[in-house]
Amino acid sequence: MVTAISDVFSLIGLSNKTQKYAFYGHHKCATHFFTCLLKDACRHLKLRPAIAYHPDVFQGNLPKFLMEKGVDFLLYTNSQIHHVKQLSGVRGFHVVRDPRDVLVSAYFSHLYSHPTTEWPELAEHREVLKKVSKTKGLLMEMEFSRFIFEDMFAWDYNQSQVLELRWEDIIKDPEKAMIRISKFLGLFKKQDSLGELLVFFMMRLKGNFAQRIRSRLENRLKRRLSVDDITRIVWENRFEAHAKGRSPGEEQKTSHYRKGVSGDWVNHFEEVHLLNFKEKYNHVLLKLGYE
Repeated sequence: MVTAISDVFSLIGLSNKTQKYAFYGHHKCATHFFTCLLKDACRHLKLRPAIAYHPDVFQGNLPKFLMEKGVDFLLYTNSQIHHVKQLSGVRGFHVVRDPRDVLVSAYFSHLYSHPTTEWPELAEHREVLKKVSKTKGLLMEMEFSRFIFEDMFAWDYNQSQVLELRWEDIIKDPEKAMIRISKFLGLFKKQDSLGELLVFFMMRLKGNFAQRIRSRLENRLKRRLSVDDITRIVWENRFEAHAKGRSPGEEQKTSHYRKGVSGDWVNHFEEVHLLNFKEKYNHVLLKLGYE
């Protein structure tokens, strides 16, 4: 009987085990956008988020970090697969971007806008970038940002608990992408959902057991995003909101939200960059399906 009840609870999402969630990103792959958006979503869902941008933040032990900090939603913005493999039972999504656009974005960000307070190597790199041409600067950036391309290449793209997404597809319809993400994570609230019907039914039953089920159902239903919730969250975190009114495509080189479009690398790559990037990172383009 106990096993049967446990199975029913698990089926309708009421198991005692607390589900953990994660966003896995890489430097210059819209991590700031998703960090802001997911923090907003977590406030609505009453979930506790935590940002991990470097292994030092979690002392190389993600499971211990989640447990000790009481983290519900991990925002791992420079994801390395060997650390992620430490986790068990975490549902998440992973975002990549055309490595050539990553390079261009990194160049302008590292030259103008990215904070250097906790990244002394970037401070030194920036001073050098200021003294050279864009042609030379992009070539230097290929080496400085090598860790991004290596992490994307090393990633395991066949994890059943991780939804794989491309930034280029997300920006075409961010709301649709967020609905897809919410459904995959089990955080999407359908109208007239099974949970709501069960609450309605349980309200007509008496006794402690029915009350416990109803209470747990009601709490779980609060941790869901409706279409209206997603629309609001995406709207409040749209490019224009962060770029002080500029629309995607309107460039401001010194802004962290510089341009907000895909394929911009074609406007900056010269023949020397094409050749060098192909020599160094063509295997990354091939694995990610961008070439």
